[in-house]
Amino acid sequence: MLTAGREMGDIHFWEELAKLAPIGTAAVALLALITTVVGVIVALLNLRFQSQTARRRATIDFFFKTEMDENTFKIYNDFRAELPNIAAIVSRPVLKHTDADYIALIKWLNICEMLAMGVRSKAFSDPVAHQYWGYVIPDSYNRTRLFIDRVRRTPNIDAGPKSFWDLQKLSEEWDQRADD
Repeated sequence: MLTAGREMGDIHFWEELAKLAPIGTAAVALLALITTVVGVIVALLNLRFQSQTARRRATIDFFFKTEMDENTFKIYNDFRAELPNIAAIVSRPVLKHTDADYIALIKWLNICEMLAMGVRSKAFSDPVAHQYWGYVIPDSYNRTRLFIDRVRRTPNIDAGPKSFWDLQKLSEEWDQRADD
C-alpha cells in the first residue's frame, strides 16, 4: 500500500500505485457503464413521451378535422336518420352497396372504424379518444350491430367477415371500461 512519506521519485511508490490501477480502471469503467445506462433510460423515456405526445396530437387533429368538416355533420345526420330503418334494411333480400341507406350507414361507420383502427394500432391516443368519443363509438357499433352482421355476410359488397372488426373490438373494450 501507499505509505506516507514516500517520495514520488521512489520506484516503490510507483509500484504500489500501479497495484491500484486495476481498481481505478474498473471504477472508471463502472462510471462509464452507469452513465451509458442512465443515458439510454433518459432516451427511452424521451422517446416514449414523444410518442405519446404525437398520438395525442394525431387524435386531437382527427377530431378537430372531423368536427370542423361540415360534410361530417351531414354524414352523421344521415346516419342517425337511418338508425330506425336498420331492421327493414337487414331484412331485404338483397343489400347493395349503391343503396342510399347503405351508403348513409357505411359512411359514418367508416369514420368510426378509422378512429378505432387508429386507437387499436396505437396511432391515436386511447385516453384522448375515449374521453372525446367514449360514448359515440360503442353507441354507433351497438345500434348498427345487425346491419354490420348483415354486411359481413353479404357477398359482392366489398366487405367481408372482418368488416368493422376494429370498431367492434374497441366498442367492446370501451363498453367494458364504462362498466368498471
